[in-house]
Amino acid sequence: MDIVERLTAAHPEWYGNAPTLYSEAAAEITNLRQRAQELEREAKQWKNNHETEVRRARVLKERTDMPLERVQAYEKWREDQARIASLEVEILLMQEAVHSHINDVREASRLFWIEKRKREELEALFACVGVSPEGVQKFRHIKTGNIYSVFGEAVDCTNSRADERSVIYGREGNIFVREAHEFYLKFEKVS
Repeated sequence: MDIVERLTAAHPEWYGNAPTLYSEAAAEITNLRQRAQELEREAKQWKNNHETEVRRARVLKERTDMPLERVQAYEKWREDQARIASLEVEILLMQEAVHSHINDVREASRLFWIEKRKREELEALFACVGVSPEGVQKFRHIKTGNIYSVFGEAVDCTNSRADERSVIYGREGNIFVREAHEFYLKFEKVS
């Protein structure tokens, strides 16, 4: 079992399901685009039918000997206009849905890469401090009750605090450092 699988098993809350969301959103976008193309073809057909009816109405308008057909043609033309308008609205709604899904996919992709970067940072931290994911200790913050993973201790090597010990700990993919004496005052070990 590699370190990514162990981290995922040990801390499932650190990893999202962005790849699944990405795949589902991509499939939905494909379906919406196909539906939008179908609607555009249908709108084009209705427009062609409309143009034919307009030509027919012009001929009928010029022929005063056929009043009944002129009325029927005009009614048909009005129905075609209403259908074209409804198709245009449906196309606009489909386009908005496609854009919305594209934005959702972009956001899921962004979150996936953020989680991937956090995972890589944690792997590098584990390698640096020499702790395996199984060796991580759990501590509870006394005030909030939140559970944190302690990865190890480090030595502060700034001139003003040379050789002071600090604790490296984290929660939900975020990594923190706190002076050891302060950490052990504010946290208690979870058995």
